[in-house]
Amino acid sequence: MKKITKKEGQLNLMKGKSKLVLNGYVNLDKANELLNMENKRFIELTKNIACRTGVKYNNNEVVFEVLEGENKGKKSWLSSLTGTKWYLHSNLNGDFVVIDFSEQYKDKDFNMCMAYQLF
Repeated sequence: MKKITKKEGQLNLMKGKSKLVLNGYVNLDKANELLNMENKRFIELTKNIACRTGVKYNNNEVVFEVLEGENKGKKSWLSSLTGTKWYLHSNLNGDFVVIDFSEQYKDKDFNMCMAYQLF
């Protein structure tokens, strides 16, 4: 994984389509392991996730519009981004923007990562 700035990550989410393929209470190492799973299994697990595109962003959030499925045209928000760490990750399954929320909760035993697959 390559560390990037939050703005770089947000711009990557704004410039094309993406899918939210990981949203879990896992640390960065576990997120990396999950994103690196065998390609056939990854495709099977993520095939029904709707694509979205970023429509606007600011320092604390990204607003998406869902592009397909029953929620087509609806908005969704990625928020609470202050204090997050951002990464670009590439493998046989694709290119990903990974967001690590753990830094926000340094005093607690809390891990959370999200990953968006880029198209």
